[in-house]
Amino acid sequence: MDEQEQHKRLEELCGGPTRAFALMRLWESHSNPTSIFPLNDEEKRSLRRKNFIKSAERSGYKTSAIKAYLRLVGAY
Repeated sequence: MDEQEQHKRLEELCGGPTRAFALMRLWESHSNPTSIFPLNDEEKRSLRRKNFIKSAERSGYKTSAIKAYLRLVGAY
């Protein structure tokens, strides 16, 4: 499956391009996770994924859409 097909599939899973775009914005909003402890790069990536997944689930996205997005951005 090429990238264009992945985008189309993601839009289908999200319920349209508007919701897919909103999911992208949600991912971007979690780009700089913070903690009271210093984090290495892997810990930052992990915390970003975890925070994004929680936010996406609260926003009504299905697990399949969340996983498809994470695969698309190379974070899963």
